[in-house]
Amino acid sequence: MTLESEIKALEEQKENLIKRVRKIKDEVVPILAEDLALFPERELRRRFLNNKRFAESLDENTIRAIKKEALEKGASISKKVIALMQEEDRWLAGVRFEGIGKSFAENTVLWEPTQMACDVVKELLVSFGFPDTDSPVEYKMPTWFIKGKYLPSFAEKYWATIAELKEVSQRIQESTEALGREALAKKWDSVKPD
Repeated sequence: MTLESEIKALEEQKENLIKRVRKIKDEVVPILAEDLALFPERELRRRFLNNKRFAESLDENTIRAIKKEALEKGASISKKVIALMQEEDRWLAGVRFEGIGKSFAENTVLWEPTQMACDVVKELLVSFGFPDTDSPVEYKMPTWFIKGKYLPSFAEKYWATIAELKEVSQRIQESTEALGREALAKKWDSVKPD
């Protein structure tokens, strides 16, 4: 096999791997959209349950208002976060990170937009007078089934595909450099001294 044909085969393999990343993205994004919409209400509920004195001080109307606003803001912020997470470059940025991850969060370029959902939670905590508003808020990749799909298995497929993509890209670079050296060697060898 010539270097040119090897590079061509590797480029085709790379394109197939990119298509695989797109397929994973297309399956994962709707799941994240649904979960991100529920995240503010879920996080406020968790904090409500962990702050007994504060929780007991709230009447039903206040709890209803908290839940309503959390769900409304969750739906709104989910759309914004997902619009950014749809960007293919964020998914392909996984090649920049070392090792094989266990979660999409380990691709910080991809996961960075989820911080907007955390910011909404912080605003709601302050707005409704929750205690400990300084404690960190973090959106973690769901580890339960959503719509019959399990995100950790998608993350595993994603990182395995990214590892292959890194390897193929490295081989393309090495083969391209070898082809360049081969061309320079031919150039050198073709020139006869006078």
